[in-house]
This record gives sequence, structure tokens and C-alpha cells, in this order.
Amino acid sequence: MLPATCHTTDVMAWNSALRQVCGTFHAQPAHAHSLFIGDIVYRELAGIGFTLIRTNAGRIAGSPAHDNAHCFLVYQVQGESWIEQGDTKCHLGQGELLLLDTINACEIVPEGLITHASIHLPRAELQQLLNHSGSLFRKLSCQTLSGRMLRDLIRQSCHDYLHEFGEQQGAQESLQQVLLTLVAASWQQSPHDDPAALPSSASTQQRWQCMQAFTDANLNNPQLSPDLIARHFSVSRRQVQRLFSLHGSTPAKYIQQERMKRIASSLRDPAFHDKNITELAFMWGFSDATWFSHAFKRAYGVSPSLWRRG
Repeated sequence: MLPATCHTTDVMAWNSALRQVCGTFHAQPAHAHSLFIGDIVYRELAGIGFTLIRTNAGRIAGSPAHDNAHCFLVYQVQGESWIEQGDTKCHLGQGELLLLDTINACEIVPEGLITHASIHLPRAELQQLLNHSGSLFRKLSCQTLSGRMLRDLIRQSCHDYLHEFGEQQGAQESLQQVLLTLVAASWQQSPHDDPAALPSSASTQQRWQCMQAFTDANLNNPQLSPDLIARHFSVSRRQVQRLFSLHGSTPAKYIQQERMKRIASSLRDPAFHDKNITELAFMWGFSDATWFSHAFKRAYGVSPSLWRRG
């Protein structure tokens, strides 16, 4: 398929473009008289389809694919949504991953305006890697090494450089193998159910560990907050604050301290030598470069530039 783009406020035109690149999906607007937003950018590289979808649709329904040739690795770039397939319903927050199978019908319910990055993967090869014959639908944990590597690869390669994929020449089968290997490893290490569901029988320590792991995995999200954590785990903001308080901190203080640790490490990591300080600050969830510089100096006693020089 050739590179394709679609920017429209016509839901019928957007559905046509959506079916062209993703198959049997159909969107409905959130409200009959509201302005519909529908953007699609599609590129193909080495036989892998990369799609960036931005929409405020009220509901997107997917019918079972006739050939079942592909499944979709979905990365929530912006916003939040609920995705349901079979008896499983998952909440997908910004920066989270999910493997969507085409063998069964599914439903995506955006919470307002969302952006999804979707990678089309060969279903048969992934099943063979996993030695699994049933549905592959599963929310992928970003708390494992493979999950975090997969998330970072998609964020950097699919989102930032999507416009360049159409210019690439020649087959790059290694890219497909890297993606399949990381997806398979992350799938195997992820729980079958939505990790956001905290059993009522979970101890205080278990609840804290889940909350801490979620917070650590989403430090790069500038929207990370006590409210976001509370929504993810379906608990009150007060419960979130109480758990952090029991461990000698507050959500805001913990988030800032952990972000500072990550950025301090990144500033001296040769892998990030090509990124300037502002880029690294934004990468770790800071939205104000000037405020970040003052906060970093208060935390480490030197400016970020001096820290980088060691």
C-alpha cells in the first residue's frame, strides 16, 4: 500500500480511509451535531504498516477480519481510551501499549480527543513465536524491560519519524524481527487481565508496589498526576495520597524526584549525547525548561549543563 494521509471532519470519508489502512473498522461521532476530527497518516516499511490515528470519535467498532493476517500493536500517544474484546476490557492511558487481535470483534471508546500509533504485525508469525493458537489480545506491561524497550522504540521511531518511512528503500526484515521479538517477550511477561484492577484482597504493600510501578513506567508522561493514578486504579485521589504518605512522600514529590534521577542519568549517558537539555527535560515529562533548570540546581547543586560535563 502506498503512503496515505487523511485529514477530515467528515466521518464517512474518515471511515473509508480507516478501512483502507486498518481493515474492518467503523467509527461513530461522539455527538450527532459536534465537530468530528479524523486524521490518519499511514506508511509502510519492510512490509510493516505504521498508522498514526487522531480522532475524537465516540466509538470505533472493529469486525473480525476475514483473513486474520494481522494484529495491531497499539500505542496510546495522547489521551485515554477503553478497548474491549471478548470478555476483556482494558483502560489504555497515555504511553501504554496493547496488542489488538483481529480474530474477534472489538470496540474502542476514546475519552475525548486521542492519538494512537498502530503497527500492523503478521499474526501467524507472532503466534508461532508465542506457541499460542488463541486470541492474542492483551494489554502489554511497560514495567518489564522488553515492554519499556518496545514503548521507547515505537515512541521514537513510529511517532517522531513516521514521515520518513515512505522515503526508505529496500526491505529491512530485521525491523520486523525486532518488533516481533519484543512484542512476544512483553506479551509473555504481561498479566492476562488489566493490571489496573487491584483485587480487594491486595495488601497495602501490594497496592503500593502496583502504584509505584505504574508511576515509574509513566514518568515521561507530562500528564502524570495523583488524579491520573487514581483513575488508572479506579480508586480515590485520597487513597493515592495516603499510600504515598505511608512511604514518606507525596505523589508530586515522588514524581519529581524520580524524574530528576532519570534525567540526571540521561545527561551523562552517551546514548543521549545528541539530545540537548531541553529535549531531555521534555522526554522525562517536564513541560517548562526554565523551571526544570532551577529545580535541577536545587536538587543537585549545579546546573544541568555543568552536571552533564561531569
